[in-house]
Amino acid sequence: MELNEAVALTPGIYWVGAAQNQNNLHCNSYLISHNGRGLLIDPGPPAEFEAVARKVRSILPIEALDYIVLLHQDPDVAGSTPLFEAAGFHGKIATHWRTSMIAAYYGISSPYYLVNEQNFELTLGGDRLISFIPAPYLHFPGAVMALDTQTRTLFSGDLFGAISSTWSLFAEADYKEKMIPFHEHYVPSNEVIRPVMDSLLNREIDMICPQHGSIISNEIAAHITTLRDLECGTTESRVYQSALLQQQQLTAQLRKEKEALEAVNASLQKNLDLTREEMTKDQVTGLYNEDFFVRYLLNVFNENHWDEFHTIFIQIDNMREINETHGDSEGDEIIQQVGSILFYEKQNLDYLFKIDGPVFVLVSSRKTREAVIEQAEELRSRVEDDRRFLNQITVSLGIVSANYDLIGALSATEAMEYVFTIGRQVLRNAQRNGGNRVLEDIYASEREGNEGRAVIIEYDQFHAQLVREALETLSIHTKICMNGPEAIATIKDFHPDVIISELFLLETDAFSVREELLEYSRTKDIPFMLVSHQKNEAAVVRAINLGIVHFLKKPYMLPELLGIVDAYVTKALQHGS
Repeated sequence: MELNEAVALTPGIYWVGAAQNQNNLHCNSYLISHNGRGLLIDPGPPAEFEAVARKVRSILPIEALDYIVLLHQDPDVAGSTPLFEAAGFHGKIATHWRTSMIAAYYGISSPYYLVNEQNFELTLGGDRLISFIPAPYLHFPGAVMALDTQTRTLFSGDLFGAISSTWSLFAEADYKEKMIPFHEHYVPSNEVIRPVMDSLLNREIDMICPQHGSIISNEIAAHITTLRDLECGTTESRVYQSALLQQQQLTAQLRKEKEALEAVNASLQKNLDLTREEMTKDQVTGLYNEDFFVRYLLNVFNENHWDEFHTIFIQIDNMREINETHGDSEGDEIIQQVGSILFYEKQNLDYLFKIDGPVFVLVSSRKTREAVIEQAEELRSRVEDDRRFLNQITVSLGIVSANYDLIGALSATEAMEYVFTIGRQVLRNAQRNGGNRVLEDIYASEREGNEGRAVIIEYDQFHAQLVREALETLSIHTKICMNGPEAIATIKDFHPDVIISELFLLETDAFSVREELLEYSRTKDIPFMLVSHQKNEAAVVRAINLGIVHFLKKPYMLPELLGIVDAYVTKALQHGS
């Protein structure tokens, strides 16, 4: 059999691994091709990238790969993933969320398809179903297997692997005996492997393709039963492991003498790297910590002239209650998961830090304030919609713009402290207003004195001007809009304390404006008043359903409207919004 080329195993499935056998441990990679699209399972170590990539290209272009599947996180499985990205892969990384946490350190930049969030299923080419089977602690907590339901081929990862000095692509009669030492070495106990094997016995499987060892195409049930009944983690297993280790040590003795000095240097470098990491990384999330963020800001502000940039302070809501109810361990788990969400949602040029408490800071690469607001809203929604948490988790976000014209004259330390002070102040305002919202430092810096703000949406300019003049006698600054799109843009930019709208507008109606404002955290809670000549039961019911409390019928008493508006503005000013 020619192993320097891709080998067809069954319709649409190919072995694309390298033919070499490293330290008696052979690595296999597999390709599923369907309707012109591809899925690569366990791309392998970097040393074997060229061989694997060449075989993949013989079947289809790397650009046609929709997914790279990582059944677990080891370098012999995932190490070459960044090389495939550099070679043209633009798809998603399909894996368990636990694997994604570790695999990120290989420098993977592709988005993740987390199988545990997708009912452990994936569809290739429109109609080919790949089912994922959890294999926890075999040998990694997030390990999974993949079953191609069309051909009943199981891609088993480390399970069903073998260590052998003689290797063949397909398992021979003695393969069951070859599997035993490998699993005795890697499987912690029979209690862990037995339920997984029992679940496989209840499935229809025609072929098993492990990541190490040989492909099993005969006596499927017998191979599964062998592992199901294997007693691992016993004294006999440890004796075997010790003997195997001694043999490996004896074989490598001469090489060790040559490499001794290099090993010492590598150990020293590793300890140095670990020390640096402990000093700069948050121990819960692995993100750069507050000390590193402070140094980052000081470096920026020490430059003679720096460009304006935007930071997003992000705080987990109700963290104290979570810790008191569920304990600090559960709290740390939530912080870790939120950090993971933010890390995978951020842009490539963004910087993410974890600072004191349940607070993160993202330095955004987006240039305009509106783009940063949009990014913050996307992050807020992503956390709110995530289903991995036992209870719903939300975050508050505060946007702080570091403007050279505003703080460029400050010392680097003063400018850094300004960013922290404003960031925490905006977060406090967000949480004081109920959390799960985005606020900007405009709330802290742009409001002048005790002046309130109102937006009037009205096509009758005479009526609008009348209301404006009356409001300005109460020191309420007012803007007038004639249609829905103009009003929405003005409200997002002006941040009014109250909105007064005619029901029927040019191009739309007030209900449509209210519905769109409810989609944004920073506009959904702005009080919304209706005024109209037409007020009927259906309109009142719809207004109530949209959270509209005040609906005045024209002609109304102007003092009544002014009293309602003044109450809303006074409340807003008291809460610092």
